[in-house]
This record gives sequence, structure tokens and C-alpha cells, in this order.
Amino acid sequence: MPRRPLLLSVAVACTYGAASAAWADGSLGGSVDVTSDYIYHGLSQSDGDPAVQGDIHYRSGSGGALAENFIGLWGSSIGRYATGATYELNAYAGRTFLIDPDSSVTAKYVHYAYPDTRGKAHYDYDELSGTWAYQDRFFLTAAWTPDTAHYSEHAMVR
Repeated sequence: MPRRPLLLSVAVACTYGAASAAWADGSLGGSVDVTSDYIYHGLSQSDGDPAVQGDIHYRSGSGGALAENFIGLWGSSIGRYATGATYELNAYAGRTFLIDPDSSVTAKYVHYAYPDTRGKAHYDYDELSGTWAYQDRFFLTAAWTPDTAHYSEHAMVR
């Protein structure tokens, strides 16, 4: 089975599971931000320019629950230099489990999309991750991005 349909199936299953449980008792939230430079993994995504960012999400199980589901959509303006796009959208879903009062584990799926990309290359990709957190101060994350582009010395290869 090709990776894209498999990842899409996993994403739909995670989103459905999180959404069906989440609607029972949860909260809707969001944010709007303006930043002087959108930096991700040490690289400027806005070419050193300001960026407008926003998030809308739904969380369930808040208020002492042992597990919490979440789904959401995050977006930001970006510089056209890297991807040819002017904005990025990230759809995400996941579940956080409380292990004890000091630690938790989160499993998350994120789809990174660049809807207005110009040119032949497509920069959209998926990420599956797991994070262990201790006292919300120390985090250990393992992530897998199976469909990112492969780069050679001279070009991007899909």
C-alpha cells in the first residue's frame, strides 16, 4: 500500500477517534499571534519578516481526566523563498495520557500543508510523533516523517 493512503487512513482514524470522544466534554480554544520572525527548527520560515499566526482547537477530558483528546488547525504566513507558498496550514490530532501527577505521554499526527505553492514541487508532508513530558519542563520527543522530500546535492527528489 502506498504511504500516502496509509497515512491518510491513520490520520482519519486518529481524527475520528479524537473527535468522537472529544465532543462529550471539552473546550474550544484558539489564538491569534503576530511575531517578528517565524522560526521553525532553527530556520526562518518568513525570511526574517513578521508573520501572522492563528490556531483553533478542541480539547476533551480537561479537569482531572487521565487522558485528553485534541484536534485543531494552525496556520502562519511564510516567506515564498523556500516553498513558493505564502502560508502554511497544519492540521493536527492526538491524545495525551497522564501517567502520574508529574509526567504524561502524547501521541500526535500533524499534516503540514502549503496550499498555494507555486511550481512543480509539493512540500506537504505528514508527521507522527510521541512525546514524554516531565513536570511540563523536560520533554523527550520521537517523530517520524515518512513522506518528506529527499534532497540531493542539486535538487529535491520525490
